[in-house]
Parts: sequence; C-alpha cells; structure tokens
Amino acid sequence: PPPPPPQNWIRVPIGPEAARWRTVQTERTVLVVVRTITTVAWLFDILPELVADTRIQVLFTLNGRPSAYEAGVAEAVAALGGRVLPWEQAVATDFELAISASHYGDLHQLRSPLLILPHGPGYSKTISLPGDGVAPLPATQAETMVALSHAEQGRQWRADDGTRPVVVGDPCFDRLVASVAQRHRYRRALGVRDDQKLILTSTTWGRRAALAVAPDLPARLVGELPSDEYVVAAVLHPNIWVGHGAWQVRLWMHRALEGGLRLIPLRDGWRGALVAADLLVGDHGSVALYAIGLGVPVVFAAFGRDELVPGTPLAELDDRAPHLDLDAPLAPQVAAHADALGRPYDDLAARVFGEHGRALLNLRAAIYAQLDLEPPGAAPRVLPVSVPCAESQTVRSYLVGARVDGTSVVLERFPATVEPSHLQLPARHLAVHADEPHTGLRESAAVLCCTRPHQDVVQARAASSALLRAHPGCRVAVAGDNARRLVVSRRDGPPLLATGGVSPDVLGSAVYASVLGNVPPAERIGIRVGAAEHDVALTPLSRTAPQAAP
Repeated sequence: PPPPPPQNWIRVPIGPEAARWRTVQTERTVLVVVRTITTVAWLFDILPELVADTRIQVLFTLNGRPSAYEAGVAEAVAALGGRVLPWEQAVATDFELAISASHYGDLHQLRSPLLILPHGPGYSKTISLPGDGVAPLPATQAETMVALSHAEQGRQWRADDGTRPVVVGDPCFDRLVASVAQRHRYRRALGVRDDQKLILTSTTWGRRAALAVAPDLPARLVGELPSDEYVVAAVLHPNIWVGHGAWQVRLWMHRALEGGLRLIPLRDGWRGALVAADLLVGDHGSVALYAIGLGVPVVFAAFGRDELVPGTPLAELDDRAPHLDLDAPLAPQVAAHADALGRPYDDLAARVFGEHGRALLNLRAAIYAQLDLEPPGAAPRVLPVSVPCAESQTVRSYLVGARVDGTSVVLERFPATVEPSHLQLPARHLAVHADEPHTGLRESAAVLCCTRPHQDVVQARAASSALLRAHPGCRVAVAGDNARRLVVSRRDGPPLLATGGVSPDVLGSAVYASVLGNVPPAERIGIRVGAAEHDVALTPLSRTAPQAAP
C-alpha cells in the first residue's frame, strides 16, 4: 500500500478515502490557484457564474512560490469559505482543470490542464512580461490556455506546443457596463447628490504610482474642491493595503478622511465607485482602461511610462490624455476636465475589450469543454457590480467664503481640517459643529451649530444662546428643533427663527455674512451653496411667542 499522506493534507473531498467522506459525489474536480489578494478578488468574483454545478468540486491552493503580497491571502480564501489544500498536495494530485489568475510561480509543477485568467484588462505592464513584451507560458504537464480580453493581446504570449490563447472578453468590464443603468445607486451609496460631481482618484502600486509621486493628492483634492460641489473618493491598489498594512494606509489618509474623503475598501467597491464617477484622476493602473471603456473622463496625476509595454493601449493613452499640473491649483483643472465632452478614447478601449457581454459565457464554454461536461442550460448572468461601502467621516468644520448680493448670500465651503494655504476667500470664516473634537477649531469659530435637534424652539433657543456664552469668539450660533425650525442667536442682535429646509451650519454662515456686511436681516434670505438654492424665512423671536411642547 502507498504510504499515508502527510498530516496536513486534506482527506475530503479528495484523497485516497475521500469517497467515504464526501456527501456530494462530484464528477470533476477543479483546482483554483491564488497568489495575491487581487487574484482572490477576481477569481471569487467570476467563479459563481462559471462552476456553480453539483457535478464539480472546487478547491483552492496558494501558489508554491509565494508573492511579496501574499499576506492575508489564505485568510481571505478561508473567510470566503473556500476549501484550501497545501501546495504539495495540489501538485501531487491529478485535477481535471487548474485555474490561475496569474502566470507567476510554480505552476509548471501542476499535473493538470491549466487556464490562466487575467486579473486586469490586458497585459500592459512590463513586470508581467519580459523585456520583449512576450511572456513564456508555464510548461505544465498538460495543455495551457490563456484567456484574453481581446485578440490583440495574443501577440504577447508565446504559442508553444501545448499552449492555446482563447479570446473570451473581460467579465469585469461586462459587469461594469451592466451597472451603468443603476449609476444613481452607486452615487447615493457614496453620498453624492445629483448636484455634485464625484472625483475618483486611483493609484496603482510601485514607485511610479500616483500615491508615490503625489501622496498628498487625496487630501489636496478634498481641501481644494468646494465641498458642496464635489465629493472625492480614493481607490488604492490591493498591493498597497497588503504591503504597507491597512492601519498605515488609514494613517496616511486620515486628514483626507477628516475632510470627507470616501476611502474605498481593499477588496471591493472600486467598480461601483468608477461607475458613479464624473472624473478619474489616475495613473497607469488598470482603472484608467476601465474608465475609458465606460466613457469616464480621465486625467493623469502620475504615469509610469517606463513600466508599460510599448504599443499597448494603456501606453498610448499616456500620449493622448491630459495630465494634472501638481504645482498649480487643482480646482480649475478638475472643473475643466470633469466637464469634458465626448468619448475620445473609444478606439483604444476597442483594442482592450472584445466579445462584449459574452465573457462569462465564453469562459464557461472553455471550462466545460476541458472538463468534458455539458454546460448547464441557463447562460451565466452578467450582474451589476456591488454597491460600494466606503470608509468616511462626517465633516464637522468648514472654512467658508461668503458673498452678499442684496438679500442673497453665496457660500463656498471647504473642510477646515485640510485647509490649503493658498486658498483666498471673501468674508472668510469658520463654521463649526458643536461636537467638533478639535478644541482649537471650536474656539476659533465665527459660527457654531448644534446638529442634534432639540424638542422645541424654546430648547433650541436655549442651546444656541449657551453656545454663544461658552465661546466668546463666536458671533452666530444655530440650533434646531424636531420640526426643522432653526434658532439663530447673534452676538449683536436679537435671535431669529428660520424656516426653509437649510442646514444649521449653512444658515449660520449666511447670517454671519450678512452681519459682516452690515446688511440688516430681511424677512427672507436667499442662500446659494454649490448648485443648491434655499429660500429661508426669518422672523425675530422677540415678535413671536413660541410655546414649549406639552
């Protein structure tokens, strides 16, 4: 008899006695080889529509030659419920098919037919290909297939004996296209109003990445773009999260997060953010190619031209797309690029994404042909991508510029925690929430507001008056009640009762600007902040007798 397997080898659903322990007696076994968090995300995203079949058992293993970014890979697979076997057992076992989203590592040790899937749109980076731009395929003991999103990519692979390029399309791009009709859902999940624009900044990994060249870019975008007109979200390559650690990434982003940045999590959410975006501020990572495929305007904050294979669509995009001037103010540049019209890069996208809408169907056909099984009757579903759940914080302090025009006030607001030094604003002042943890900001505020509603106008008036007494430098304090009425207490003048559906901090800044401009309060005041306009009724409280709630 053969010697017993090592103790760390799994005994079910494969192994000499596996038939005894299996509940479902499957007909074929597929091995999925993972290497990095990126490959885990890509594979688990498409496998449910490819191999959800009681005739097929799917197992997972980590590539025998570890990646520099292998941290957390086994835990991620286990958290998703994948059955993981040791690499030594994987290479000692015959499988009907092995699937990998990378051609790196010791894949040549496998005894199974191999299908290599891309984990991005095409093969653009030289780190994925030798200097001549043509990659050798792993010399496995059986046939190797390479899935391509477009026929043009076939020239980047050596078609040796036993290798076969297969043009299938890009399942990720198909899902992005299927998501466009629900763009409002993704924008709402990120807290983007209809009158705001979403600026998405993305960074690949490495020394030429946007995060390496301009590490303060997310904070600058948040600090220089008016908060009522723009929302900023950031996508960081998984290798950054894994290589540097999630705690360190959040530490680097903490100022931007305080200013309202939406930080997209490690594994998922970037696709929904891209569908929602009005402009991508990116680099030579894959997100730029998906952006031009969707028609999202692109501007580069950095670009590692020397890291790309010449002649690829991504390399050519560098010649045609605009680049930010990082030494100049960002707001006018972003505004100009976000308003760009047309789809000037459709010809490049057409060289990346082929077989539109058919990628999963083509992939499943290739898999089932290798397994010698009849595919299920129903076609794979091309589902919209998941709704992003971004990490963010409430902005509690704003640097406000105000301009008075008759009985109307125009406000422009920026997060005070990331104030850029060059920002010059008329009637500049701080409007701060009463629960702002930064004592210096509260003590420097010209406007303070309570965001928690009080029971009635009497209590709201008491709360706003208490804010004035506790903060000698404050000129205007605002508090509201459960009926959405706001009480404005002023250092110089009687309190006012306001109705009109405006937020307390916006109203406080408008009243402060009127005081600063020696404009007496009218019965109504118009407030414009961003694209939103408010018509607010103001009544001196001395003329009213608001009653406490019973």
